[in-house]
Amino acid sequence: MSETTEFQNRKFRLAAPARSSAAVAYVSAFISWLILSFGLTAALKSTSPYSALAISSGDAGAQLTGERQREPELKPGEIVAPAGREDAARIRDKALAALRAEPLNAEAFRQLGRLAQQAKDEGGAAADFSESFRRFWRQPDVAVQLLQVSVNKQDFGAIMLYADALLRMRPDLLESILPVLLAVSDQPAARPALISTIRSRPPWRSAFLYQLGRSARSETAYMQIYQALKHTDAALSPLENRSFMDSLVARDQIDLALSLWLATLPAGTLENMPLLYNGRFELPVNDAPFNWALSQPTGASVQVSQLPGEGGRQALNVEFSGQQVVFEAVEQRLALTPGRYIFSGRFMSQGFRNARGMVWRIYCSSTPGVVAAETPRLLNSNGSWAPFEASLTVPPAKCASQILRLELAARTPSERIASGGLWFDDLAIRETP
Repeated sequence: MSETTEFQNRKFRLAAPARSSAAVAYVSAFISWLILSFGLTAALKSTSPYSALAISSGDAGAQLTGERQREPELKPGEIVAPAGREDAARIRDKALAALRAEPLNAEAFRQLGRLAQQAKDEGGAAADFSESFRRFWRQPDVAVQLLQVSVNKQDFGAIMLYADALLRMRPDLLESILPVLLAVSDQPAARPALISTIRSRPPWRSAFLYQLGRSARSETAYMQIYQALKHTDAALSPLENRSFMDSLVARDQIDLALSLWLATLPAGTLENMPLLYNGRFELPVNDAPFNWALSQPTGASVQVSQLPGEGGRQALNVEFSGQQVVFEAVEQRLALTPGRYIFSGRFMSQGFRNARGMVWRIYCSSTPGVVAAETPRLLNSNGSWAPFEASLTVPPAKCASQILRLELAARTPSERIASGGLWFDDLAIRETP
């Protein structure tokens, strides 16, 4: 199915749009600014006829095409180019002649809409622009005008229709249109239309969800979108959910972030869910909250690889190049409740050389510079696996989440020089009495 067919087949209208005057006034003012701003007006100005006009074979249709080509550039603050009375009559006659010859001529209705708008006939302009859009929706200037009309009428279905059309035609307008979508998402009555549009997987969906997830007021809207789509073929992806979960974590809403993350895991993963996720590195590592986050610092390589000679089993491998490195490249966010715990694992060195070795440290997220637990220094295992562990007490306050991080135990720049490699496996956390 083509994008045009998919777009035209969708249903957008709501039975009874609700009203929230303050929010609608804000959105309306914002869209008016979009229309009136010189930058967007210039961006929407077409320098050549739209491709659909190529089907015009009659003289009237060809003359309308010429009218579009002769339209002057708009000045700052102008919505339509001014036309004198004689010019307006001439354009109207050509438009009506084109419609008699071609009732589906979108450009004719566009020109009539511009004339009605210039005459301050808002109802007539809206009707003409709607007819033009219905015949050929790929007209950015028409869609902007109809978006303004829809906001004034508080028709949320139509708002989503025209915003979606604009972003499909002009992805470069995303930054300008996003505030409109975010303002609409604040309105409970608008969310059914928003969810319907999101469900169609428009090309701007992920970018919008990213911005919505970062908003401090996003919880209700985002969770409503998530709940509405989670059992459909348009469910939000882990990548789309990530910014929202990160935003929740940043605001210490750990329980909600954890619940949302758990819901994104594959079926069966929640059975016997450990306190430390993916401690044997057999599951995908994707930087999502509560999974491993790996980075590649200068002077070191970090990857999950198959263990040599162990039948394809995977483990965490860290290799150093022999230069000075600031290493904080392996970490996982935890959500341990207050209590006492033991963090344990095993490591194996392969030619690893460093003055003080490596350590696993656990921090409370609210006090990132204070070490809550630390393993013994891990330096040389003589080429075989060696166990390690550390005790941790999570206090009842100001430690809603924790960070487990692998670091060099360096205190000075010279102690950050490392070479060779280390393997880590069987990492786990267990609660103790």
